[in-house]
Amino acid sequence: MEVIGQDMGMTNPTGGRIRNDGVGEGYWHAARGSRVHLGIDLLLPEGVGQQIIAPHSGVIVRNSFPYQGDERFSGVLLEGASAESRLWYLESLLGIIGKFVKQGQVIGHAQDISIKYGKGCRPHVHWQIGKYGEIDPLILL
Repeated sequence: MEVIGQDMGMTNPTGGRIRNDGVGEGYWHAARGSRVHLGIDLLLPEGVGQQIIAPHSGVIVRNSFPYQGDERFSGVLLEGASAESRLWYLESLLGIIGKFVKQGQVIGHAQDISIKYGKGCRPHVHWQIGKYGEIDPLILL
């Protein structure tokens, strides 16, 4: 995986580019109806099931669910000394919740988001920095 944002010390969790497909665009603050996208969507070069790595070191505090009432899709909350990341559309590794992980360590496997949005939505992982997406992860790429 490539190191992104040398000064920030972050690593791209998928190694992919920003998603842009028939369902929408995956850049920070892209339109989502009456709201804006709070993270970035990173494509999966290896496809669904690809290993996803920690963008920075920290503790995998808990599982995180992007859709209230729909637990088919999950992710993790990763809290580090310099950043708090939410990574969605990945199944976390068994036993990783509550553990300290190092930057670049495998934390889970990508889920198939096309189950929710249809085949036009390319496989990706959502990466959001901060609870409300206060920082554009693209500046770290």
